[in-house]
Amino acid sequence: MITLGKYIDFKNAGDNVFLQAQVITGLTKEELREKSMEDINPMIQKFIDDVKGYNENKLEKFMHIRGKKFGFHPHLDTMTFGEYLDLNSMMDDLTNNLPKIMSILYRPVTSEFMHTYTIEEYDSDKHLQYADVFREVDMVFVNGAMVFFCLLREDMLSTSLKSLDQQLIHQMEIAQEMIQEGLVSHSSTDGGMTSKS
Repeated sequence: MITLGKYIDFKNAGDNVFLQAQVITGLTKEELREKSMEDINPMIQKFIDDVKGYNENKLEKFMHIRGKKFGFHPHLDTMTFGEYLDLNSMMDDLTNNLPKIMSILYRPVTSEFMHTYTIEEYDSDKHLQYADVFREVDMVFVNGAMVFFCLLREDMLSTSLKSLDQQLIHQMEIAQEMIQEGLVSHSSTDGGMTSKS
């Protein structure tokens, strides 16, 4: 299992192969130096294979963390403006903000009935505190949620741009009407006559 925390640490290691190996194996610097390449290569290969396997993950609605059931936001179309702003502000540093993003998208389940469920209402002060807990989550959950969320975000941006285009066109039509009304009004106050020089 690759946890979100391990994934973040691996990404933050950048091109430093030694730090990457340390994250993957969980060994200290001293322990890592004493190992042979034959010992380390299978661990690195398993990590790479596991990461590749995460590309196939589907969204998981529920997860259990420390004995508490968390559910994926069941109605993203009714997301509050606060949720949307917080999520959007975290996109600039996606990797390091993944635990916070997960704490917004997955929240404690408050009730369930058949195929429907509700989660706690969003409170950034309360829910962003779960970010450290989400570092322990298997990347299976994270990858499925991120694929779903990124597709949703693209759809929302596309819809927002269409809405903005429609608003702009509407504003231009209003401006044209005002100009036409102004011209009609101006010509009627002149009596329809133009002055001769």
